[in-house]
Amino acid sequence: MSQHFDPTNYCIDYDAVLDNKEARRIFHEFLIENRDEEPLVFLDHYNEYCHNYEHVLKEVFGGWSDYQIISLKQSSNSSKQHNHLFRVEVIGRAESIINTFLEHYSERELNIGTSQTIVLNYWKDVKEDLIDVFLDSTVPGKTRLSCTSSDYYNLVTEQIESEIMRRLHPEALFSKVLSSVHLDLKMDQFPRFVRSEKLLNFLKLKGETFTRSIGYDISAAYYADMRFKPKDLKDQIITDKHIYFGFTLAEDTPDWKLIYGRKDLCCYSSNTTYFFGESKGMKLLKAIMYLPFSLEDFIIMISNTDNHTSFDPQTKDGFKLQSYRPPSGLNNYSEGSKSTYATQCLSISVDLSLPLIKKRQLCAVATTIQESDLLLHVLHTADFPEEEMPISPRVKKAASLSYYLFNRIADNLTRVVHVTYSSFDLPFQTDLLYKIFWKKRSKALFKGFNKTLNTTTKNRTLHATNHERIQVQDNHKHIQAMLDNKKAFPNRSWYSEWTELKH
Repeated sequence: MSQHFDPTNYCIDYDAVLDNKEARRIFHEFLIENRDEEPLVFLDHYNEYCHNYEHVLKEVFGGWSDYQIISLKQSSNSSKQHNHLFRVEVIGRAESIINTFLEHYSERELNIGTSQTIVLNYWKDVKEDLIDVFLDSTVPGKTRLSCTSSDYYNLVTEQIESEIMRRLHPEALFSKVLSSVHLDLKMDQFPRFVRSEKLLNFLKLKGETFTRSIGYDISAAYYADMRFKPKDLKDQIITDKHIYFGFTLAEDTPDWKLIYGRKDLCCYSSNTTYFFGESKGMKLLKAIMYLPFSLEDFIIMISNTDNHTSFDPQTKDGFKLQSYRPPSGLNNYSEGSKSTYATQCLSISVDLSLPLIKKRQLCAVATTIQESDLLLHVLHTADFPEEEMPISPRVKKAASLSYYLFNRIADNLTRVVHVTYSSFDLPFQTDLLYKIFWKKRSKALFKGFNKTLNTTTKNRTLHATNHERIQVQDNHKHIQAMLDNKKAFPNRSWYSEWTELKH
């Protein structure tokens, strides 16, 4: 072992921790201490279910599976032993997971919003249409099947068994929950774990060789994947690259240094300074906050101009929509636009609240996309003609790439990730100034969100589903962009695409 081994020089990999028995045990202990073990326990039960499913598929049905493609023999092995395996190891274990982790008010309810509802509805359909019919058919005198011969009865029963196996494939049944659980662990508990004394002491005890098995040395340097060019903050288009990069920044990496933390708000600054063109350098800044409101409450809130002034006072009287362009492929719209996505052209004045420092103006393009339990707003500065986006002599132009990512954790709990990559071209730029600015802004945003949402929901007694109480102005075209992007890209999942690109 190196005489200078320092565990803090290693980036610990999430997947490697889950695959390593000892590291996973320490992570589990950490979650127990923080009273948040349910997601990892669910993964244990899911992995056990996958193993038993494959065993039954092979032993009872002589089949195999690849993702959700399942191959079965024409007839199943109908011995009592194999019938018992099918009922206990597939149907029984699937039902146990549903009852333990997903049913409302269950023992270890995950409470993961829409994904939970989708799986519960899917299970209800499978149970009523197939499982109950099959189980009744195994009880003498109780079968619902009307068959004139035993051969036909066996054929119908085998078809039901085969269909149950297809419908209860682990990916078919639990994929949406699995995605939500991994996202929750990666975004919340794991970043806390890798910065904990518990892990640090464990790695010191295990040594360098073990640490290398679950992480990689970043003592020389670590850089985020910044495949952007100066023109990327000048062109009036939003690309897939901008969207994917937002997911990359939302993840935890060794470049993020925690500068302020509490249970419902954490602030980070990048260790590295990045440069675009002639800028003096940009720090990556990130805030992660948890607020007890639904995703729909946030969508309604950000769509109203008055609300924006309330939750983000730094842009008071300076957040204006100059123009809006639908996606270039929607209804044959072109108008010279190269952007595939709906584009909000915005003029934003930012008050830095610093003496003798002019306000900064962002001339920007933005878009808003939604998929399932996630809403992403991406914005970057761009070059506009003076007549289209006039610049006041009392302000100074600035450059920025900024994200808001709203993720539904439960019906009334939303994770907000705000990341900005900005150069305000100050005469003095220090790490200390960045940290002071970001802590102040993050706390102000958290307070502003809470205040505004408590007002719009009447202290959480009314919700966005009660549309009669809401006058949706959508002055900045957030909802319009979201709906137009849905029309242009039906059923598309940018997060899934980004996940596949990573691997």
